[in-house]
Amino acid sequence: MKTIEHLEQLGGGRYGRLISETLSEHIGATEDELTKKGRTWLLIMTAGVMGGYMDYADFFEGGRRTIETSQALRNVNPGPFWKQMETARNSARSMWFQLDTQIQAFQKSTDEKIPPDFAFPNGGANRPPALVRVSTGVMAADTEIELAQKAAIKRAVLLEVCRAMGAKEDPAKAAEIFKAGNVQVLRNAFVLMLTNDLHRLAQLLSKEQMNGPEQSKGLCVRAQEIIKPLPDSKEKQELEKAIAATIKVAELVTTQVARSQNSEVRMSTVMFPGQASCLKRSASCWRPIRRPF
Repeated sequence: MKTIEHLEQLGGGRYGRLISETLSEHIGATEDELTKKGRTWLLIMTAGVMGGYMDYADFFEGGRRTIETSQALRNVNPGPFWKQMETARNSARSMWFQLDTQIQAFQKSTDEKIPPDFAFPNGGANRPPALVRVSTGVMAADTEIELAQKAAIKRAVLLEVCRAMGAKEDPAKAAEIFKAGNVQVLRNAFVLMLTNDLHRLAQLLSKEQMNGPEQSKGLCVRAQEIIKPLPDSKEKQELEKAIAATIKVAELVTTQVARSQNSEVRMSTVMFPGQASCLKRSASCWRPIRRPF
């Protein structure tokens, strides 16, 4: 089974397409043992890559916010930070569509333990230094950015494997589980991992305008469906509360956007021609019109 390192060699970071191509040979039409193992690997890799893109975007969002609030960085252009952030988040969205297809197939299985067919990934849990600098408002060079994105994705895949093993974000513990042999992916831990991934993407979309809130609610509903069959536990209850809170945020943003749009419509219909656009440009542009008596 190919690892994240193999995918890098094949395509220089174009993970979405490559994951689909390389996994097609491992996942067959019948639900045999090879298919189950291949799907486990696919879910972990796809969720990990999706998380890596979101991590990468978060660093650039942190840098953008630092620039906007720091007097010392007021002359720094936040545009490149915006571009990297939006590109990475769009990549994360595209990974979700691949992930959901395999989640639906995974939900049809009933196995409580699944033997994985992959080696423990290389790398560490430390945040890439170049991205840490980016979060302080210091843009990295182009060569550094490409390497930093790969490092963020490798880190996210490693942490995803840890969660799938029930080791949370402890690579050392997960590595010991692999060394002991007879490794099993526990279904409950795996489902919690996937639900957390969906919820994180939903949180990201909930605060965006346009279609973001609606997409966020859709992801939250999907996450609720996935986690529902799990037995009650502290982790499940906490995650269910967090999902419900994200739905409320998405609904609030949707309401605020609707009110803003309605306000603009009322402004354009009630005021005199050109007055609404004048108000938008500058409050001082508007002058009352004297009507003759």
